[in-house]
Amino acid sequence: MTTPDRLGAPEDLGVVELFGTSSSTFTRSIALGLHELGIPFIAIERAAHSADIKSRNPYGTVPILVHRPDGLYTQPSDIVTLYEPSAIRRYIDEFLAPIVHTKGSVKHLTPPLTIQAGINHAKTVIERAGLDGKVASFIQSLYPAVEGGVVKPGIQMKKNGADSESILVALQPGLDRVHQLMEIVEHQMQSWDQATVTWADLFLYPIADDLRNSPAADLVAGNSPAFPKIAAWITNMDARQSVHAIKS
Repeated sequence: MTTPDRLGAPEDLGVVELFGTSSSTFTRSIALGLHELGIPFIAIERAAHSADIKSRNPYGTVPILVHRPDGLYTQPSDIVTLYEPSAIRRYIDEFLAPIVHTKGSVKHLTPPLTIQAGINHAKTVIERAGLDGKVASFIQSLYPAVEGGVVKPGIQMKKNGADSESILVALQPGLDRVHQLMEIVEHQMQSWDQATVTWADLFLYPIADDLRNSPAADLVAGNSPAFPKIAAWITNMDARQSVHAIKS
């Protein structure tokens, strides 16, 4: 294999494939990142725990990113296969993004680590760690609360014929937990630099988007959302080309 030049031309990228489903929360997050960074990729619709997914990830979860540095000519031993969103995010940041951008104009979704003389190294470490903390909290706390406590059970109860009032009563413990977590996010939004999109935005957006299409929609949508800062942020995100791309 010829290792791609990290600062080379876009054709040095090879082929990038993203396995998952359009409904998968973190598949959407990774797709958003690839679009934001201008990294061309092939979206391959595969359900979690399908045979094709398990052949690439023994845990059977999505998303999975496959990178063939030499395209169709890549030897099997040289194919990069990654699962778990945080691992995929790091590979995109540190390897794929620099390939498609020229030196000095690399777009970042994670603050770059700087160690040059005269630059506050500690500041960049703190910024990166802060972003990692936000992303981890969305993956580990907010996602299971929203999806497992509200969205998925709400969908199932609706399919079973339950009316809206009954669904809200049944979901109350889950709604209380989501409300508690969204209060934290709303507070964080006070110091959120909304002029710069980062991975925190891209991991939060699919979760928030699902929430506004759930029985708890009034938390982040409507004329008087419970969390107006989050609602305004969602509206701003809706206008991004990357969001249009994953919804088209």
